[in-house]
Formats: sequence, structure tokens, C-alpha cells
Amino acid sequence: MNHYLFSLRAFSIGVIACAFSVLTSCDNNDDTQQVTVQEQDAADAISNSVTSDTGGLARTISQAVTYASDEDVFTDTPSLACGSTYVSTYADSYDGPLYDFNYTIDRSTTLVCTDGAPVHLAFSGQFHGTYDTPRMSSDDSSTTSLIITGIGPQPTVATFNGTYVRNGSQQSKIRQMNSFTSIIQLTLNDVKVNKASRTIVSGSADFTFQGQGTGGASFNYSGTITFNGNGTATLVFNGGSFTIDL
Repeated sequence: MNHYLFSLRAFSIGVIACAFSVLTSCDNNDDTQQVTVQEQDAADAISNSVTSDTGGLARTISQAVTYASDEDVFTDTPSLACGSTYVSTYADSYDGPLYDFNYTIDRSTTLVCTDGAPVHLAFSGQFHGTYDTPRMSSDDSSTTSLIITGIGPQPTVATFNGTYVRNGSQQSKIRQMNSFTSIIQLTLNDVKVNKASRTIVSGSADFTFQGQGTGGASFNYSGTITFNGNGTATLVFNGGSFTIDL
């Protein structure tokens, strides 16, 4: 009887240990801890690829509109010559009470014309650097390839289509403090930006988010981001919905 009670107790302890080891393997032949990226971690990383306070897509779009305005692309007499490519390298940083980022950016632009009339502005860039937030930090890089239409004095909004790819290493500071590497690709669908305020007023982006967590566990998400026109966007994936402050 005592032997039976001891065996039952040992079995129960083993079951309990496995039940509480959600992100680990209970296989005695594998001591490697397999960590998967939780949905909340994915939402944080995706949101950080978009929001301005981390140097994300919203800031890139704002900078593109500023550049176009500075070069008179939104007038009948742009400063850029048709078909000429303009390149520059510069630093972009922000140091706030909660968020900060520091990036080096290589930018390339070309005003594309037909029969001498501007049709669209091709805006591309690459950057590398870091960001830090209360919930997550990252060392990453980005490649941007955007087509901006609606140039000239009319309409009052510019329309963005193209891709924005961000990849790097992230460290969560909350929950299980997961670390992981990821690639986030956003495909923009008629994202409209007010030329005067330089804010996103409508449009959407499809995204994929994939990578690998500590211990080699892989993850793969896809979903949509809808720009609401009120300084926020709605992130939807894996059955969940999250709000992004742009």
C-alpha cells in the first residue's frame, strides 16, 4: 500500500509539473526550453513596427510626405527632375519619457513622369537601429519601397502603396519576457495621407509576422491593419483585435 501511495504521488507531481510548463517540453530526452511567441508579444512587435514613437511605418510615411512637400512635389512645379534619382543618408532619433529610437537611414527617391508630367514619386529606404519601449526593446532594420500617387496640388491627400519590411531581434519586458527574432512584412493598400497635416486618414495593410523564439520554436501569423483616421489603427490577427496608437 505504501509503495502504491508513493507511486501515485510521484505520478501526480509529474502531471502537475507538465501542466504548469506550458512553454517547455516534458520529454526527458530534451532539456531545451521551447519558447513560442505569445499572441500579446506578436501584437507588441507588430504595433511597434507601425507606430511613430518607435520609428515605424507611420513615421516613415510622415517623413515621405514632408520630403515631397519640401521638394514641391505637391505643386505644379516640383523641384525634382523627372527620372532623376536622389539619394541621402541621415540619422533619425527620438528620446521621450517612455519611448525612444535611434536609426540611420539611407533614402532614395525618383519622380516618375509620363511625357514630362509627374505621375508618382517612388520612395525607398533602408534603416538600421534600435528602439526601446516600456514593453519591448528591439535591434532591427527595415526596407521600404513605396509608390506615392496623388501628387500635384490636387487632391488634398496622397496615396501610398508598396511594402515595408522590418526584421530584427526583440526582447519582451513583460509576461514571460520572451526574446525572439522576427520578420514583419506590411503590404500597403491605398493608404491615404492628408498632405497638410501629414497624418494617415484611411487605408489598410496586410501583414505577415514570422520568426523564431528562444529554443528554436517558430511562429507565423498573418492579418490586417486598418487605419481609422483618428490617430489609431486596428490590428486584427489570430482571432484577436488590438488598437495601435499611431
